[in-house]
Amino acid sequence: MVIALANRYVLVPRMRQDEDRAAPWFVWMTKLEWAIGAVVLVIISLLRLSNLFDGLRK
Repeated sequence: MVIALANRYVLVPRMRQDEDRAAPWFVWMTKLEWAIGAVVLVIISLLRLSNLFDGLRK
């Protein structure tokens, strides 16, 4: 959420002033946001699978 807020309130206004400098940062931060989301999904999936397998063993 912090990354999205930084994109919205820091990088987007800077893009209006100096797009050439701000655009690469915006792309990098967006990719970072996607990567963090993917890691969270993997962790949640693994936790769910571990609970599922624990239930099958009983």
